[in-house]
Amino acid sequence: MVNMAGRSNFGGGLLKIQTYEVSELLCLDPKIFAFENETIFTSTAWEMLNPSDDRSFLDTIIFDTLGLTQGERDGVYEAVVNLVESRLRKARSLKGK
Repeated sequence: MVNMAGRSNFGGGLLKIQTYEVSELLCLDPKIFAFENETIFTSTAWEMLNPSDDRSFLDTIIFDTLGLTQGERDGVYEAVVNLVESRLRKARSLKGK
């Protein structure tokens, strides 16, 4: 949600969000999820473009809770990849300035 609310006025790489805006962020209540393996929250492998098994498992729990279809899930991943690639392109374009 920070990606939606944040402002990128620091050369295109860093997002800024004010403290008072954090209370406006939409967040999922973790109490609504049933976790069989809570160690997924301690995983350090959160690569966006190549998700770990823990990350994929957590995504599945969230997608199931939201009731997303397979097409919607694919759309989420496609949007994330596009966002990451867009940020990388912008960062590269600003690197020499």
